[in-house]
Amino acid sequence: MMKKVWLVLLAVVLVFGLALVGCSSGSSGGGDPEPTPFVPFEFPGPGDSWDGIIKPWGSNKPTVTDNEISITHSDSTGFYINFADIGYTLNRSDVIIISYEIDVTTPVAVLTAKNGNASSWGDLGKGGGAGYGKGKGWEYALGDTVRSVYDGPLVASTYDDTTKSGTFELLMNIHSASATAIAFQHNNWADDGGNGIKIADKAVYKLKITKIENKAGEAPPPPPPPPPPTGSEWFDNAVGLTEGIGTYGSGAHEFEGGILTITGNGGFSVPLPTGFTVADTVSIKYACLNVSEDPEADVKFIKKQDSGWTDVGDAEKYPEFNTTEVSTVTVTGFNAAGVGVGKAFFQTNGTFKAKIKIIEITKIEGAPIKITAAVSGLKPVDGEAPRTTVETDQFTGTVSWKDSANAAVTGDFVSGTVYTATITLTKKAGYTFDGVAANAISVTGADTVTHAAGGTGTLSITAVFPVTEGAAPDKTITFTANDTTAVGVFNATVEGVTTNGFTVKTTQGYDWAYGYITVDFGTFTLGDYEKLDFTFTGVTGDINSKSARVWIFDAAPTGQKDQNDAVVSAGNGGTGTVAKPVTVSLEKFSAIASSHVVYVAFNLWSNSGTEFTISGIKFHNTPDE
Repeated sequence: MMKKVWLVLLAVVLVFGLALVGCSSGSSGGGDPEPTPFVPFEFPGPGDSWDGIIKPWGSNKPTVTDNEISITHSDSTGFYINFADIGYTLNRSDVIIISYEIDVTTPVAVLTAKNGNASSWGDLGKGGGAGYGKGKGWEYALGDTVRSVYDGPLVASTYDDTTKSGTFELLMNIHSASATAIAFQHNNWADDGGNGIKIADKAVYKLKITKIENKAGEAPPPPPPPPPPTGSEWFDNAVGLTEGIGTYGSGAHEFEGGILTITGNGGFSVPLPTGFTVADTVSIKYACLNVSEDPEADVKFIKKQDSGWTDVGDAEKYPEFNTTEVSTVTVTGFNAAGVGVGKAFFQTNGTFKAKIKIIEITKIEGAPIKITAAVSGLKPVDGEAPRTTVETDQFTGTVSWKDSANAAVTGDFVSGTVYTATITLTKKAGYTFDGVAANAISVTGADTVTHAAGGTGTLSITAVFPVTEGAAPDKTITFTANDTTAVGVFNATVEGVTTNGFTVKTTQGYDWAYGYITVDFGTFTLGDYEKLDFTFTGVTGDINSKSARVWIFDAAPTGQKDQNDAVVSAGNGGTGTVAKPVTVSLEKFSAIASSHVVYVAFNLWSNSGTEFTISGIKFHNTPDE
């Protein structure tokens, strides 16, 4: 009897166990997890305070007072709000709605939402088409009646210019599951629809967050498929060039067997085609694989020239390489120095690892560029020999001279004489005199300049100079000790002034900070001088292996000065606290050669917080002194 009872009990247990095994729950059996239930949230609630809630971020942190953030344009400024501080529990099905008020001093205010957590800030996910652009969940223009009003494709934004207030939405399903904060970085590189024209690089604004709340949204999209493996057929079938491809920078780059492996700082170079000119475009056919640990990492570059660190004049400077099929990238806007080096460079723009095959490099011939450069350096000076040649990036030229009696000049210039120069210019490759109007080419220091309209490969100019005077004396720049008013600054502070020079400390990096001085030549002009000498010395901060730069203007400078501005010259590379002499040819500044007063700006091409000294500033009237 007992045996039968135990058998019955065993049967019951087995049946009940099988029933349990057969009943799967929503989180078992390999299915997708149940969405987290929606829980309404709002901050601030009754009794809540903004004190300490908004935290500044970056090397150029904004000023935060309660719920107001004062932001000045920088590529390293922003703020974040920890979920724990506002009592929010991350639900990746939520849409966060942020209400704000804003006062924009100089347009436009643009924020990029970031993945905020304790260890780092990263890009948001790209699921469902998320990314940069209006309504795509990464990028937000604030306080603008056009850019700040939209509904979709992924998020909505409102703005009322009367009250200077609005709202914008954040998709939590493109935030990482490890996110611990909502985070924002000022988007210093924002443009309108990818046209390459910056709209926020001079922005100054005060943003007040008034409310943070949520609404129900969609669960996170499934992760995107991983990038094609290294052995993918389309990449394997591509035949890469095995010669002429180079690498540069401190990254772990390799080129072997026709395959570039790109990791870290720097990048790679490709040779320009034979006969390439400043007017032409290089077209590069490539195959690229993303082999990063992060399958969503963008393979982005910056188009460069010369030594690999100088921008080209291309409007599309920041290409993202296609990692799913053979594609083409083009580069245009090379200057004469870049063409002379004979390479197009691609500098890494982000954190990724990629394998690239360069398949084909071809030239797209462009229309020649109309010549606009001035002829400089010819002004007669008593006791000096007449120059018989001229050259710029755009042309070469020969020069013959006649004196007041219309006789050919055979010796040195003599004071009290009016000299006439006949200048025959020959265009360089990529340039043309076509379209040059009569008398449009200037000759520095001449009283009158005459020439016919351009139309061939050469142009003949007649230039009459004023009565010859003595040479301009060398001009050494001196200061009154401790007179900090003698030095103007942009994103920098004056740390000291001696009789021989000055010291500045940058508060932003690279072309965002400089110190400048005013130079008065009296009766002479900038064009009376051939070169500028000075010495730069690193004091503290980012001073190793850096270069000094100098800009010269005919008006006091303001704002950022791009390294490719028409009036910019690179100095000599320097290391540490060793004083380095720099010589700058003033021929580059021919456009303002007639200026009696100029403004000379000095910059050390380095990070924020760098302190450096400029001393021994001297203008010379002959290039070989």
